[in-house]
Amino acid sequence: MVLIVGGAAGLLVIAFLWWWIAGSTMRRFGDALEKGRLAGTDGQSAYELYSQALREKGPTSSTIQAMREEARPFVRRRVEELFQRWYQDSDLGEGTRWVDLKNLSAWLAEIDSADGETLARAKFAQGQTELLANHFADSEQLFRTSLNYKPNWPLSLNAIGRACRNERNYQCAEDYYRRAVQADPQWIFPHQNLAGLFMEQNRIAESEAEYQAAVRLNPNRPGSRFLLGQLYDRRRQPAEACAEYRAALSLAANQARASFDREFVNRRIQKVCK
Repeated sequence: MVLIVGGAAGLLVIAFLWWWIAGSTMRRFGDALEKGRLAGTDGQSAYELYSQALREKGPTSSTIQAMREEARPFVRRRVEELFQRWYQDSDLGEGTRWVDLKNLSAWLAEIDSADGETLARAKFAQGQTELLANHFADSEQLFRTSLNYKPNWPLSLNAIGRACRNERNYQCAEDYYRRAVQADPQWIFPHQNLAGLFMEQNRIAESEAEYQAAVRLNPNRPGSRFLLGQLYDRRRQPAEACAEYRAALSLAANQARASFDREFVNRRIQKVCK
């Protein structure tokens, strides 16, 4: 009788320890979500805790299902925020890495596997990490795949152009930049990318037209004014270059991070503003 009670007590202890460990994981996971630690490399981010649990318990575990449901609104909000920032600024912001956005987008694709936009974003983020690793053909294919889920998406059209340009396939780059302009005429970056592509090919008049189009879309964007200033500088139009460089510096005065080198612009101002 004593042995039976002891065995039952042992089972209760094991069950309690299992409950405590599982509960501890969920508490740490929930805390990481609430504090915005969604992705990272310190072993304490929500994505890392989820990945560890996925390896240990498998995709059909009730714990994994609970984690996915709890994470959904946090991950969706963060992915949407970062893609919007990329669209507006062509920059994810200080301290944010594309590998983190890739992981978060892939995680959201696991959670919402039937949502086309979510799947498109996952492929796009994967393509961007390949582009940054100089795997240009792989990145182009991933960007093209994202269009299967979200046809005529300006972000992917523009990104295919960037991949093609890095592969020195200039006709492909031009075609896709133009397609991005057509898909979203109010978006600055395809115009700027076209302008840079034309500059590279010494098609200066066409480049000027695209830089001017970007400035018309947003005259208060410092980076656009800087790029137009560089074009005028190259064309040896000092008065125009001076005006654009000064506008760029003035508009970027309150920015912690400018998209151009302020010291370089100051040096060029000393040369052209006479």
